[in-house]
Parts: sequence; structure tokens; C-alpha cells
Amino acid sequence: MFYKKLFLLAFLFFATIGIAVADPDTNQGKGLALGNQEPTEILVKFVQNVGKGQVPELSDATEVGSIPQIGVKILKVKNPKAIAKLLEHNKHVVYAEPNFIMHFNIIPNDPQWKSQSAALNIINAPAGWDITTGVGSPIIAIVDSGVASGHTDLPLLLPGYAAVSGLSPNNDKVGHGTGVAGTAGMIGNNGIGGAGINWNAQILPVKIDDANGTITVANVAKGVIWASDNNAKVMNLSLGTTSDSVTLKNSIDYAYNKGVAIFAATGNDGKNSIDWPARYPNVIAVGSTGNGTTRYSSSNYGPGMDVVAISSYYTTTAAGGWLNMAGTSFASPQAAGLASLVFAVWPSATPAQVYDVIRDGATTLGGGYNQETGYGLINMSATLTLAVQRASSGNNIIWPDSAFENMFSGCTSLSGPSAKSSGQFLYQIAPALVTGAYTGATGLSDYNQIPASWGGGGM
Repeated sequence: MFYKKLFLLAFLFFATIGIAVADPDTNQGKGLALGNQEPTEILVKFVQNVGKGQVPELSDATEVGSIPQIGVKILKVKNPKAIAKLLEHNKHVVYAEPNFIMHFNIIPNDPQWKSQSAALNIINAPAGWDITTGVGSPIIAIVDSGVASGHTDLPLLLPGYAAVSGLSPNNDKVGHGTGVAGTAGMIGNNGIGGAGINWNAQILPVKIDDANGTITVANVAKGVIWASDNNAKVMNLSLGTTSDSVTLKNSIDYAYNKGVAIFAATGNDGKNSIDWPARYPNVIAVGSTGNGTTRYSSSNYGPGMDVVAISSYYTTTAAGGWLNMAGTSFASPQAAGLASLVFAVWPSATPAQVYDVIRDGATTLGGGYNQETGYGLINMSATLTLAVQRASSGNNIIWPDSAFENMFSGCTSLSGPSAKSSGQFLYQIAPALVTGAYTGATGLSDYNQIPASWGGGGM
């Protein structure tokens, strides 16, 4: 494993964020530390009943923290990358990796509101709000730079969490988390500002940066786990890294296994490579489109792509105002907000069912599933209509026709995509587990017989 930067995927108008008054617990008013920084710690998972005292390479290490839910120790060492490399094949160590250093990536953007209504019409939001505006929806965790409290266009924030001791989740020096929160959950129909995807959102702020705006994988993992343990049902991660991390993945899996639907931004480098954590199988990877028909040029894409949302959103700032913010950072919370609306009409849905209904309800771009835009542009009305249907039927599968349903009468279960890294799907069809096409028990071997909405080439 090797060190890479992890960055929040945003385009913000820095001058209007409101960094003016020095705040003792957030260092607000001081400049951000955006230069390259080397890690000073490693993340280690030991074999059961083993500690650092049994590993000579860690004789000088100091334990500075832990993530007990996934069995990780945080150790301060002199040369993290070299030590992690030495421990790769140590029999006492399950894995070791540098505690990657990450930073916010802030780029100026147009501060004018470029017609929010046009963007919301592209994702069919008004018709979706005719179905629900989010009354009774569950908690959305915003794992980010914090969410500023007291904004007139945000709901009363739930008591949150800061991964760094002594900081407050309600102080957002960068403004990124407040913008993400507004995209998912600005109050609608209140005569001021804009409207979020969920007008009645319950927002849980989870701050994962330190006083200088620096974030680490360990702190992101802590935030993910804390939110999962504190009743979040939807989680947004508008951040990413070009390096895989076992610790990060384990925290994501922990959240998913506790019933959390997780959404993450694909990245803003315009490259054929989706960032982690969006690339993980248990996460919905959200890219962006500018016009509702094609991928936005800076939006990352590739294997594992799920859906896209609008690249620019008029949202809340930490200074108490509003601003047009753009990038996949603000596409992802549109999908997360939609997930919270799905839960509002389908409270018993699992994360997998929520993922499926968002994919199935998306407006296909480019003639079918593709690695540029995935299943397509999120469509609030179509998704919520499907969610209501599936909630009332007690089944997350809407069969294309009765003949096709009869062909699957021997199935024990049918699940959605889970092999995102290869762009294929795994389906459980009794008794065979097959990849990419239906075979065996069903007698279907032609990929073109699989409904397009399920990733196939036909129907």
C-alpha cells in the first residue's frame, strides 16, 4: 500500500464561505493547510490476542488511538510507509497501512444562482415532491467538514460528532459540509433560499477534519462508524482517495451491515477511475452531469459507476447565506437525499433495496448502462413511484411480465449488483451462483434476455 492524498470533491466559492472570525475550537479564520503532508501514523489490525509488544518492528511505536469496532490500532511511528511495508507479511498482523493524510480541495466557482428550478426539473424533483417531501424520513449523516448550526434554511441539527477531540461538529470552517447538508436537506417551501432534496430531513453532522482542515482515513472511519452506531440510515461521503484502504473499506462494510445506505462522490478529475470509497461494492457511486444528458467533463467514471446527478446546486453556506456549489460533492447528496425519501415511503427497505430502486428509477443516458453515467440520471418521481409500489407489494422485484416471473419460480432470492469493480452482477438463483448472465436453474443463458433495468441487454 502506498500513500495518496484524500480530498473532498468540491468546487466552492471561497470568498463567500464566511471565514472571518477566529474560533478557538475550529481555528476558523486561519488559512487551510493544503500542502502535501506525509503521514505520521499507521493503522494496524493485529491477529487476535496479539499486541504491538510482540512485533519488534513496533518497539518504538506509541498507541495514540483505536477503532475498536473494526479492531484497528492507531500507532505513531517514525516512518509510517516503511513500517507498514515491513509488516505486510508479519504473522502477527492482519494488515498495516499508513494513516493517509487527506485535505480539502477548494476551487472558485460562480457565486450566482443559475436557476435552481431548472436543475431540479432535470431530476424530476417537483413531481417527486408530490409523492413525499420527506415527512417521517430517517437520519442522514453528513460525514464531512461539519455543518454550521443556526442557518435559517437548515433544519435543527441533531447532536453530532467530531472525530478530533475538542472540536465541534457544528463549526464548519471550510463550508463544504454545510453546502452538502443543504443539498440533501434544505427546508423547502419556506420562502427563503433554495430547496433541498428532502424538505424534512434529519441531519446528523459528522466532522472528520481537524482544526487545520486536514483529514485522515482513521478519522473518516471513526465518523462512519459513529454515525452507524447513532441511528443513521443514510450516509453521504463527498470525499475520495485514489488509494484503497482496508480500514476505510471495513468501516463502510460495518455501516452497510448495520442497515445504512451509503453514497459517495466519484471524483472531479475527469478520469476513467472512480475514487474510493465510491468504488466499494456497498456504496452507491455518484457522478455528475451538467445538462442531464451526458457526463460532466470533470466527473470521474469507470467500473462501479452507479448514477449521476446535477453537477451544480444552489445551497447553504457556513456564513448563513447561499451559494451555487458544483462538483460530484454536490451530486452525491442529491442521491443521498433521494434515498432518505425512499425510506420515508418504504421504511422497511434494506440498503440493497434502496440502491436497486434508485438505479431502476434512473433516467438512462446513452442507451443503457454505461461506465460514463451508470444507470443514468437520478429521477425522483420515477424512483419514488417504484418505491411506493415495492413497499406495497412487499417485494423489491418488479417483474417485466408474468412469463418472465414464472421462469424464476425456483429462485430462493434475487439480489442487486454486488460486483461493482468488474461492472458485473451477482445473482443468487437456486441453486447456482452465476455472474453476468442467468444460467443453470433458469435455462436462460443469453445476456440479452436479462432486462436492461437489471443490467442486461434486453427487454
